[in-house]
Amino acid sequence: MLSAMADTMQSQLSPLIQQHDLATVVLAAMQDQCEDVRRAAFALCGDLARFSWPLLQPSVQPMLSLMLSHLDPYYVAVCANAAWAIGEVAMKAGAGIEPAAGEILSRLLPILNEPRYKRELLENAAIALGRVCAQCPAAMAPHMGSFLEPLCCALRNIDKDHSEKADAFVGLIAVLNANPEAAVPKLGYICEAMASWRPQNLRRRAELLLAAKTLLHSFKSALGPSWDAQLLPSLHPKLAETIVGLFFT
Repeated sequence: MLSAMADTMQSQLSPLIQQHDLATVVLAAMQDQCEDVRRAAFALCGDLARFSWPLLQPSVQPMLSLMLSHLDPYYVAVCANAAWAIGEVAMKAGAGIEPAAGEILSRLLPILNEPRYKRELLENAAIALGRVCAQCPAAMAPHMGSFLEPLCCALRNIDKDHSEKADAFVGLIAVLNANPEAAVPKLGYICEAMASWRPQNLRRRAELLLAAKTLLHSFKSALGPSWDAQLLPSLHPKLAETIVGLFFT
């Protein structure tokens, strides 16, 4: 109920948070023995990060520790909400998320490496990691070899072209720009992720489209004749057609 209120009231929720010390209540609920209570608490935490960040910020460190400790796929709904909340916190914390970036990656990577997990869990984990990459790409870039392939695979399976997916792609592009050499062996996976966007939806996000185009053009320039002679023929014909039509015309 509180999560629904947060989504409805948005920034108007701040007085309620102050009056009832809601951040402390949420922190306690995150540690409740009931799985449903924990699930709801992490969802609410994400909403509070979105709409009342200044009031949540003093409690973020212990909350983030609990989010990380609950990235346990055995409790799928709790884990999915904890991953989503991490992404929301990263978007508000900005570069302040960097000290936790390594642990976030170590907790999310085993999830992304298991494609049999539920779609919602994989989607939330990919978005969270992408959002962290957007805030501290230089810190994440040296580790890109460990996560680029599973991240791209999870991103390509996000069916809805929503703002959270866009955030994740901003992070993907940022980390690729920070370490392009490490990305070259995974260009096929990168192309699959990029092609997951419906053309009309990506074109509505002019900045993201421009960033993606610039990135892929830089890879084409770096590869030279190999782009047309080797990379494109290695892709499924429909995928190659989509990449050319969306990013090179």
